[in-house]
Amino acid sequence: MAQQARWGVHRPASRTGTVAAALAGTPGLIRALLVLCLVVVATAGVVVSGVARSQESALRTAGEEASRLGDIQATSTALASADAYATNAFLAAGRDEVDTLAQFAAEMDTASSMLPQLARTGSSGDAAYLSQINVDLSTYNNLAAQAQANNRQGLAVGAAYLSNASTLLREDIRPDLATLISRGDYRVRSAIDGTGVATAVAVPFLVVLAVLLGVQIWLAARTHRLVNPGMAFATLVVLVAGTVTILLIEDARTTALEARDGPYSVATLMSGAQASANTAKSNESLGLIQQGSGDEREQAVELALDRAYDQIQTANEHGGVGGTAKANLMTWNQRHDEIRAMDDAGDWSGAVDMSTDQSHSSANASFSQFRNAAETEVRAATARADEEFAAAEDMTSLASTVAAVGLTVGAAGVWWGLARRLDEYR
Repeated sequence: MAQQARWGVHRPASRTGTVAAALAGTPGLIRALLVLCLVVVATAGVVVSGVARSQESALRTAGEEASRLGDIQATSTALASADAYATNAFLAAGRDEVDTLAQFAAEMDTASSMLPQLARTGSSGDAAYLSQINVDLSTYNNLAAQAQANNRQGLAVGAAYLSNASTLLREDIRPDLATLISRGDYRVRSAIDGTGVATAVAVPFLVVLAVLLGVQIWLAARTHRLVNPGMAFATLVVLVAGTVTILLIEDARTTALEARDGPYSVATLMSGAQASANTAKSNESLGLIQQGSGDEREQAVELALDRAYDQIQTANEHGGVGGTAKANLMTWNQRHDEIRAMDDAGDWSGAVDMSTDQSHSSANASFSQFRNAAETEVRAATARADEEFAAAEDMTSLASTVAAVGLTVGAAGVWWGLARRLDEYR
């Protein structure tokens, strides 16, 4: 005991005492400010990265949903076109129906091949609709086949089979597809509406800048040195990185909005115009098949054509397209009016001949030209929309990279600037 009292007992310094010593005086305050700056920069990096990832994900979703929506619309258009071919082939039985039936089969194959892919990539809610569409499509195909078979044998029941098939398509299959189109369009627009959160990016950068400037003001007053090179460098880098990041985020949103209101809308509208016009053509043929129902079917033709013209006009407003398609549809419309006039005047055979004629100046030729022009517009607009959605996603990814690099370099500048001041006190 005496020996311990003589020499004393070594007691390690407490952690509290060590921390207090590290934070004592001006060096201690500089260390605290260094930690504060690094924490603020790191927090800003996490926030900005999260915002950028969220926008990037939203834009990716918008692009994927837009692409999937295009496939749904293509399916709807193919089925409407198939019905137009089926009804026209029925009228041409025994004459030129072979080529028309081949086109009918091709459109049915197109629609049938798309359904499994749509079912795999869709939501559980979409799957229920697609499953029912698949069942109804099988029924439609069987009814159309029975209609053609009975028609070749001259049996009147063939017209009933065809009418039932066309009704199934118009009242069950295509309304279900219309629901899927509406749901898909909502998802595209909702995803885009979730982008452009520039404020959520600007605030973290502003906080970092405010902290860096505040620390530099304190340093200037405490050390009597106007500029700390490291801190000034960090502030400049963060300012530039923040500005570029915000501009890229905003530019990405602008690009996505332009894609939505431009080529995406054009593709949607022109695809709808195709389906509407094919509905009009189907009703023309059905009006001739069901002799005596011309007035009722003509009302359906006019409604479908009005819808097609409106869709083409709106597409033109969104993208300055549709002129050729509209001109070709108007030509078919004139031929259709001539067909109806012949039937109303009692020349049913002449009306049928004109409706089923495949010559270059025929109604069918004009309608084919409309189909081709509209499909060209749809494909071109779809490609542009895909490119613009992808570009918006790439810009957001670049914004995330710029922010990460800028904040990392800024943190290095803070460390360099404050570490040099600490060295002066050693």
